Amino acid sequence: MFDHDDAAADFERAIKACTKYKGEAAYSNRNFDLWLLLHKQPFLKSVTNNNDYVNHVRKAYGLDNDADIKKEKEMERILKQITLQDVKTAIHNVKAIRNSKIKSDAKKIGKVEVYDNPDLMIHQFIEDVFKECDEPIT
Repeated sequence: MFDHDDAAADFERAIKACTKYKGEAAYSNRNFDLWLLLHKQPFLKSVTNNNDYVNHVRKAYGLDNDADIKKEKEMERILKQITLQDVKTAIHNVKAIRNSKIKSDAKKIGKVEVYDNPDLMIHQFIEDVFKECDEPIT
């Protein structure tokens, strides 16, 4: 499980390492804020800057307009508000993003289909955990 940052070579190396060792690639968007936001609401808009999610996250979690969501105190406030149902909601919202992608735009890295931003695969790992625990997602 890893965050997809801007270093394309590092990202490709991480994907290949996952598949080489028969693991699942579970990455978040280039901005983890989207993953947090998807727990509370769908978000299909394009953004042009990594900070474009911040105000949406603040609003979704009832934080002050100037809250630094990267600070430990604010992150704790966010995490305390995420329920099991919210995690299931995030999975559905990620699938909506991935389903909106055009298959021909996928870049193959090994057996993994990767799309331009926004794209997430973190839900795959969490879905596997739910299945292992006999926890329905719907």
